Formats: sequence, structure tokens, C-alpha cells
Amino acid sequence: MKADTSLTGRDAPQRQALRDHPSGSFLIRIWTEKREVDGEPPRVRVFLRNLKTGEEHYLGDLDQLGEAVLRQFQDADPSAAGEEIGVAPSSAPSLGGKE
Repeated sequence: MKADTSLTGRDAPQRQALRDHPSGSFLIRIWTEKREVDGEPPRVRVFLRNLKTGEEHYLGDLDQLGEAVLRQFQDADPSAAGEEIGVAPSSAPSLGGKE
């Protein structure tokens, strides 16, 4: 059975939005790491890969994920992300290698 890829029906507004706004595809892996001290909750770690550029980052927690994705858009086009959702471009973290 062939999938319907036309811009008709209920999906048309979402597909139009993808064309009208910056978008990207990312591979995100999330896992936990046990702490060395008994009784402490495990750490959540995140791996992010931009599927278009191949750029990869390891993040220390989930809080950094949204900022890292915004940073990907800002690096591609500084006017494409940030202001309309209340995130100043300078607030995204520097995305060095592994922590």
C-alpha cells in the first residue's frame, strides 16, 4: 500500500508549516549512568546528531537538549531561531565535545 504524500486532508497545515519554518532532523539517544555513590539517582546523558550536517554533541542532561537544538538552527541562520520563543541567542550553551 502506497503512503499518501499529497498536501490534502488533515496533514496539510503541518506539512505547510514544515516548509514555512526552519526544521531539522536529529538523532537523539538518551540513557542513564549509574553514580559511583550508592543511593544517588542515576545521571541522564544525551547524544545529539544533526542528520544534515553530521555534527555530534554529548550533553550532560536533558535540560541542555532544547538549547542545543536551537543552537543548531542559530548556527545555520542566526535569525532563524530564538527570539520568537523567548530564548536569547546568547543563552545557548557552548557545545564542545564529551563532558
